Amino acid sequence: MKKTLLLLTVMVLALGLGALPALAAPITVNSTVTDAIPVGGADSWEFQGVAGQQIQVQVTAANNSWDPYIYLFGPDGTLIAQNDDIDLAGGNLNSALSLSLPTDGLYRLVVRSFLDSSGGTYTLSLTGDAVQLTPTPPANTTVEFSQLGITAQAVTNVRLRDDNSLQGTILDVVQRGDEVDVLGIDPAREWLWIDYAGQRGWSAANFYTPTTGDFVNLPVITEELARRVTTGDIVSSTVEINIREGASLDTPIVATLPFGSVAQVLGISDDEQWLFVDYGAGTGWTFADYWDVTPPATP
Repeated sequence: MKKTLLLLTVMVLALGLGALPALAAPITVNSTVTDAIPVGGADSWEFQGVAGQQIQVQVTAANNSWDPYIYLFGPDGTLIAQNDDIDLAGGNLNSALSLSLPTDGLYRLVVRSFLDSSGGTYTLSLTGDAVQLTPTPPANTTVEFSQLGITAQAVTNVRLRDDNSLQGTILDVVQRGDEVDVLGIDPAREWLWIDYAGQRGWSAANFYTPTTGDFVNLPVITEELARRVTTGDIVSSTVEINIREGASLDTPIVATLPFGSVAQVLGISDDEQWLFVDYGAGTGWTFADYWDVTPPATP
């Protein structure tokens, strides 16, 4: 019966491309998630990929109780691949994809049912080549938090965590409609480093929409940078950054250091937003969020 509906299926899929879920949850390559959709519903998942990376995707319905369908969309929103059944003749109605990604960027997986006629619990598995996602620092951009001025609004209630992963401890819940200051983004561009009512932490990027500025040239914040530094730490700059006479944007700039500059922390402001550093040619204050703790040398 399903084979006789092939033409209808193509038409439904073509008409349904604009009706994708508005929000997407993050998933990383070589991970598995379990979720559920209602009858006629859909889930959306996003991951970072690179050109030439080989991936495999499989959606397995719990107890084979319904008929899932998987779509893969590229960074520009183009439908790249789709699959209904792994083996229709053999009775395996689960869905799977295997392909090489055509370009770098943020990909979206959409899970729904065949003809939107069923739904239920499913397991989504995303496996593939392990690749290094190397962030590129913004070109010729000197940033400090107050100059960055990027804000975003939560489109739903979303958790604030102490780590850029679902295993991170929950610090707070950003309420739907609340605005946050965006300080940076993780190397995989899946988590935002934000300030929410004075509390800093990580929150899933897909649940925010920019209200001032955009997320394109956000400074990359690593796990080491996000933790509090201590006096004596050796740090390196993650962007081109200013050194100032005092712990304020109102004080004169004494130096501008390039990306990757190394300094030693001599002191920290009371609000922990500024570091007093020795950068080799002198000392001064610099905004803390854009310095990464340098691992100690191996003896």
